[in-house]
Amino acid sequence: GKKRCQADRKGILASARASSDPGIRNIPPLTGNLTWKALKQIPTIDDREREFIMSMVGTYIYPPDGAAGEAVPWMPTLTSATKLLYGDADAGGGNIRLTLLSCNNFTDCDVVSERPYIHTSFHKKVTDMMTSIADRIRSRTEIPNNSPEVAFVNQVSEPVYRMLSIGSSNVSVGLTENLIERYSAVIAADYAFTFLERNLRVGLASVMKNYTLNEGQRENMKLLSENARTLLTSLGHIWQLGVKELR
Repeated sequence: GKKRCQADRKGILASARASSDPGIRNIPPLTGNLTWKALKQIPTIDDREREFIMSMVGTYIYPPDGAAGEAVPWMPTLTSATKLLYGDADAGGGNIRLTLLSCNNFTDCDVVSERPYIHTSFHKKVTDMMTSIADRIRSRTEIPNNSPEVAFVNQVSEPVYRMLSIGSSNVSVGLTENLIERYSAVIAADYAFTFLERNLRVGLASVMKNYTLNEGQRENMKLLSENARTLLTSLGHIWQLGVKELR
């Protein structure tokens, strides 16, 4: 067994990864893109959103079985709440210019590069979603349970629906629009906080469950988690500044 492992390490690891026995399949250490493998465990987000989260926390790419070399670190490009919410520059129409960590393919994402990207800001997404909800309330149009509007309301911690209901029922002209303009930035920070915290927590937990991480990989995961905590703290400060007024 010792001689075989020395002579055919790559083949043995490939055989283990292909095993139908989870106890054997999970023994080989993780290879490839750490953050991407974590986010691939979450079926409720798409690959563009995975790139976005990877750009918030960074990643490590480990060489394939049998290959020489060390893990390649990629540091996050979205390092502050201001950059996350408002980008590097305004691209017009509610879009912002960002630098993201981009994948060579969405299957493995085993080669990463930085690239400029025009992105719909969290601020615009929240404003558009709140406007859509307010329009449906005013027109007494049913909002389906599986709609993006319901998913949005359930994802943020603030009482968005109640606020818009009160604004839409008031006879004051433009009250709802004023509420959206006044609080959309706070709710955008809340939305971004929940989006990152929930998906990263689920993804990293899935990696720990489905892969064997060596000591170095566990340390790398710890660093990625620290990157996320730094950004979450920054988003939390923006949210806390406005939440007292909102409530």
